[in-house]
Amino acid sequence: MNTDPLFDFLRVNLHTAISCAFPDFRVFLHSIPLSSRPHGTSGDIASPIAFRLSGRFKLPPRQVARRIMAHFDWNATYIVPDPGLLKTVSSGFINFTISPQYLNSNLLRYHQTYSKPNFSDMRPDLNWAHEALQKTCFLLQRYATTNEYLQAQVFQVDLLKEAVERELLLLLVISGCGNSRSISMTVQFMRKLLRAFNRFYRSIPILTSDQDLTLVRILLVEAVHERLCFLLETLQRTE
Repeated sequence: MNTDPLFDFLRVNLHTAISCAFPDFRVFLHSIPLSSRPHGTSGDIASPIAFRLSGRFKLPPRQVARRIMAHFDWNATYIVPDPGLLKTVSSGFINFTISPQYLNSNLLRYHQTYSKPNFSDMRPDLNWAHEALQKTCFLLQRYATTNEYLQAQVFQVDLLKEAVERELLLLLVISGCGNSRSISMTVQFMRKLLRAFNRFYRSIPILTSDQDLTLVRILLVEAVHERLCFLLETLQRTE
């Protein structure tokens, strides 16, 4: 089960909203499905829970979703409020856009967490991850050891405006809630994170004339590095 605070918030509030909208329907908190955005839907995270209730109450999924969300307690700490449900309800899915505030706070927790992986112990079937980790290690050894970075207290995460930067911020949140992810899903997710990082590495300058922008891009590299290391360690513990 996902334990990320964002997913906990969504499940708790969806559970409450469902209980208010359909008091005769019993749903367990941990059984409320949440996933990264399916193709054709808006937002960052989606739940298909309305489809489950649609069959039970003989109502269109879109109508079920609107009834549920009429009781939802929005909180900009986690998601972008959409009380008019202009983007939240589409095709029967309930969609959420992660708030900039949450993306920022999730990134900031990675400051000064850099750990160097032991490449000699890496399983041969995971060699495809070597190249990306070698890039992150090089960048962090070069930039994350400066006094400016180590002593930084404030990072202007709102400077990360490029599309690939926001994609990485989003993937870092999604990866943080993958404790129950299967081996195949972990590998698939890692490859997705690696592809996004490689686009970032090839197209975005880390070192710029703007010190604040440079510092926050170093932090983004550090965050990607730590998630990759964590996911690799998870896979290597799996026989």
